[in-house]
Amino acid sequence: MASTETLAPDEIGGVKVVGSRTTHTYADGRKALTESWMSPELQIFLRNKTGDDVFRMANLSRKEPYPSLFRVPADYSIIEEKSTFVVEFR
Repeated sequence: MASTETLAPDEIGGVKVVGSRTTHTYADGRKALTESWMSPELQIFLRNKTGDDVFRMANLSRKEPYPSLFRVPADYSIIEEKSTFVVEFR
């Protein structure tokens, strides 16, 4: 069984966030808490906490990214594969 409560709005790193706390209750009586904080403006989670595990967004910047990040490198070329190839993930 799970129950969720809405937390009072807050700010994380100058960004307004809304939060919720979910309590999961298991048949054997154990409880697990999850707390999540999301920015409605940015549409991303800035902090999630489950037990001792914490995920948080760090070094968030609203500056425009460097245009060079979106330029195709000068030595870039397209190679047409003439045969089948396989990509393996291990």
